[in-house]
Amino acid sequence: MNFIRKKLLLLLFLPLYGHAATVSLDNLPEDFVEASVVIASPGDELYTVLGHASLRMQCPAYKMDYVFSYEAEDASSHALKYLSGQLRMGVRMIPTETFVDSYKEEGRSVAEYKLNLPIEVKQHLWQILDEGVRMHDVPYDFLRHGCALSVLQWLIQATDGNITFAPWGDEVREKSRKEIACGAMENRWHRFVFSTIVGGEAYDTESDVVGKVVVPTQLVDVLSKATAYGKPLMEKEPHFLFQTKENRTQTPFSPLVAGVLILALAVGNVFLRNKYLYGALMVAQTTAGIFLTYLLLFSDLPCTEWNWLIIPFNPIPALCWRWRDKVGTPFGIITLIWAAGVALYPHQLVEAAHIVMGMAAGVTFFSHEKNVKFKIQNSKFKIDLRSSLLTLGNA
Repeated sequence: MNFIRKKLLLLLFLPLYGHAATVSLDNLPEDFVEASVVIASPGDELYTVLGHASLRMQCPAYKMDYVFSYEAEDASSHALKYLSGQLRMGVRMIPTETFVDSYKEEGRSVAEYKLNLPIEVKQHLWQILDEGVRMHDVPYDFLRHGCALSVLQWLIQATDGNITFAPWGDEVREKSRKEIACGAMENRWHRFVFSTIVGGEAYDTESDVVGKVVVPTQLVDVLSKATAYGKPLMEKEPHFLFQTKENRTQTPFSPLVAGVLILALAVGNVFLRNKYLYGALMVAQTTAGIFLTYLLLFSDLPCTEWNWLIIPFNPIPALCWRWRDKVGTPFGIITLIWAAGVALYPHQLVEAAHIVMGMAAGVTFFSHEKNVKFKIQNSKFKIDLRSSLLTLGNA
């Protein structure tokens, strides 16, 4: 069914424009239009690890059944567009059967929670969603246009703010959006990569609590405790449109384990003085530094305005290669101060693995200065020894 036909059918039973109404809402049962929140379970790709939230709108009498969802271009096939902040997203109207089938193919469950709203509010909600479909696509922005937050904002707009939320807990009030999102990720490597990229406004803990609803499961918890027009806003028990048994296992080789191994190599090389190992560690540090510098200075991706990882991971050591025998100690000291600061900060800024890897970067550069001093001292010792032997020979 195309959009024009859909609009004509809506005009038959929904007063979208007031004077255009042909049917009185007083004569329609409350279930003439049905609305529900649809939640898809987390996926295996980085951009799907939090799950997905959307709204389902139905008019059984006219056999209309659509899911309205914020959808973005496939980040896996547009990785460079994603990192540069050029990925686009917009509201899409998808037949519910097609929507569910797409998640079946990925092996992800889809559940819906019925909304208990007056029919005129559901009509207003449908109108808002229709207008969203007609709007132009916007840059991909998981902070301001994330799926969970968008659903919540649509509901607040449709009810004209007549939603009473339960008191917000400390797990929301005292945490940043970055902490909330990372805490909801089961896979430790996904959490590590996400935390590596995201910074900027996501560090903020003082933002409006409504703006911190960034995870679909969190949205369900918030809406199930809310009321509107004297009734619970949403049913607490889900109805599964598709359910599968999901078994996700954690790999024992976590980012923290990788960080500890890298730190051990860096510390060991202080004594081994292996130039190839030193070179490999420096290449890794410089590569991470170039990546983070690109996000900070050149990318339009949201939440990359600042990143605390730029202190231990930046291109400066490589740029100062000519003077590497003089800047090792200062860089090592700065890195240790950074590690202590982020570890003691009241709110989580980076992962523990980042701290360990940052310390490894400092030790790596610090070890080169020690190697240079050892070589200089060793050369002086050889010169003194040679002079002593020559003196004894002349005698």
